[in-house]
Amino acid sequence: MEHKLTQIDESLEGIKCVFLDLDGTIYLGGELITGALEFLNRCDERGIKKYFLSNNSSKGVKEYMKKLADLGISAHKENILLSTHDLLAWLKANDISETYLVGTRGMARMLEEKGISTTSVNPQYVVLGYDTQITYEKLEVASVHLHSGVPLVASHPDMVCPGPNGGLPDVGAYLALFKTTTGVDPQHICGKPNPGMILH
Repeated sequence: MEHKLTQIDESLEGIKCVFLDLDGTIYLGGELITGALEFLNRCDERGIKKYFLSNNSSKGVKEYMKKLADLGISAHKENILLSTHDLLAWLKANDISETYLVGTRGMARMLEEKGISTTSVNPQYVVLGYDTQITYEKLEVASVHLHSGVPLVASHPDMVCPGPNGGLPDVGAYLALFKTTTGVDPQHICGKPNPGMILH
């Protein structure tokens, strides 16, 4: 008879795999959260598989691997699951290859490596990520596309990205901006808490 896990104690008995958020859970800014490294070491000692999750679509997998390594955490690329991965799966499932991206260069690389244009003049979708390299030109071009009827998809719903000096505007805040200026709501929002974040 299969036993349902109802409580987790320090021994981690019965745990075979853990899914761990990064921003605000493993680290905050450039600093480890107290106890995070000790927990990860306990997982390694017990042979528990670890997956690192983040809705933060401003970075690519290689950037996350480097950040974790700088904090003393070893991670393989297969163990890093980003909202961008969920977005890529959604774009593929809907046969979308022409987009206008409001996102970082790292996010653009992830899309372009999968054959998705991020600067199309005739996009099938405006794609919105957590753009820490935002410019007014990007907002303007995206708004024009949205006004002309191009639909919108977002990498994740978070309003705030945790930071050591307080919360920062995230994709949800950008969505509110586009809603105010164009009246457009996203047709789909990827990332946590969607099951696709870990099922893709």
